[in-house]
Amino acid sequence: MKTRILFSLPLLLITIATAQEPVVTVAEPGVCLECHVDFEVLAEQPFVHTAFAEGNCSSCHNPHASPHQSLLVDETSEFCFNCHEDVEHEVSQLSTHYPASRRDCGACHDPHASGFANQLRLPEIELCRSCHTSIDEWWSSPTVHAPVAEGDCSTCHLPHGAENHSLLTAPLPGLCQECHEADAAFTKSHQGFEAGETNCTSCHDPHAASSENLVYGNQHTPFAAGRCDACHSGNPQQGGFTIDEDFSTLCIRCHRAAGSWQELPHTHILTDEESCMNCHNPHAAGGVFLLHSEQVSLCMGCHFDEPRHEKPKDEYVTHPDLDCSSCHVSHGGNNEMLLRSLGNDLCLGCHTGQHDATHPAGEGILDPRTNEELTCLSCHQLHGSDHEKYLYLDPAMDLCIQCH
Repeated sequence: MKTRILFSLPLLLITIATAQEPVVTVAEPGVCLECHVDFEVLAEQPFVHTAFAEGNCSSCHNPHASPHQSLLVDETSEFCFNCHEDVEHEVSQLSTHYPASRRDCGACHDPHASGFANQLRLPEIELCRSCHTSIDEWWSSPTVHAPVAEGDCSTCHLPHGAENHSLLTAPLPGLCQECHEADAAFTKSHQGFEAGETNCTSCHDPHAASSENLVYGNQHTPFAAGRCDACHSGNPQQGGFTIDEDFSTLCIRCHRAAGSWQELPHTHILTDEESCMNCHNPHAAGGVFLLHSEQVSLCMGCHFDEPRHEKPKDEYVTHPDLDCSSCHVSHGGNNEMLLRSLGNDLCLGCHTGQHDATHPAGEGILDPRTNEELTCLSCHQLHGSDHEKYLYLDPAMDLCIQCH
């Protein structure tokens, strides 16, 4: 019995080896186009994805089955970076374009072919306008910055990521000086101040404005009156325009009411070197209160950067049509998180009678977890909830069993 096994094993191996089927080759893309006839027309577009142009459909798609959409061979969030390693580096920089940060390449690029450079789904300016609707407002302004008027966003901004804020192609003021030379005429137009090392956007709107020289429409009173000496000292021709005291002391000389933050238990970051300048422009700005940008953009520049915040910043922007200051005090207050009020008072300013006929809350209603008054914030978050109505947990059951 043992002898038969020893002699038959080599014969079995030979049989398996000789019976092995040859590798099947497929004539791509012909066999694919037999069904996907619409893609044959795409191949005639002027800008074609390299793999598609070479007919290598299987370099991106599994021909039989895949756990990913469109039979892709990998997760779409990482798939493009298998070849485009340079873009993966770009989106890891200081400033990233929102679609690129989410690895949503298809939001801007067609994966097969397009009539526009870089396989963009639309012409550059139309693609930018589809998200940045303020472009239409800029075009209707009395003065429009030349690159904006020409619809050439890439003159100043990179599409994926940059080491400079706002996806700028170079740091300021160097970027501006690529077109606007800081010569004698430039200095004269700035009242003798050597502005060549200054952030140009501290006074000028980089997109559009009502003034001929793109100065922001909302101007600090001394700046609008040409009274530089109200804040600065020294002779501009001798390197003047200096500030002889810290920013907060200088600002509070006029803005006394704002100085009351110093006496409050909870204050914003107004004690560092930049102080008021962290949020306000001392000369001119596009928005109210001389803020550097709209409130949501301004506040999100610092907030929700901590490691515990794992989601993209935009997912923490809640309560549409409200500014951050609708709920939070800008400079300082008596409550944690600079909230304007505590308990239910904060929410009931807008949500009047919200729980009159449903879940009780407020005075006399205790939270069994803390034995303290049940408030709106016992169940609802202000920012970044994964559930409807900003609830902490799934209202189907998880939330309720915390108490019941």
